[in-house]
Amino acid sequence: MSSIMRMLNKNQPSSRCVYIMVLYMGKVIILEMGQWLHALAPYLSSCPSSSP
Repeated sequence: MSSIMRMLNKNQPSSRCVYIMVLYMGKVIILEMGQWLHALAPYLSSCPSSSP
């Protein structure tokens, strides 16, 4: 993690690359959360008819 911070501090003018990286990380996190929600949906739903 410290190496990433060092890279960001060294290449501070190129904030566009950091912005793209943050967007990519956000997209990955959203996809992971979606998969978790799909996996937990049967356990979270209280209706027994929704489960196969």
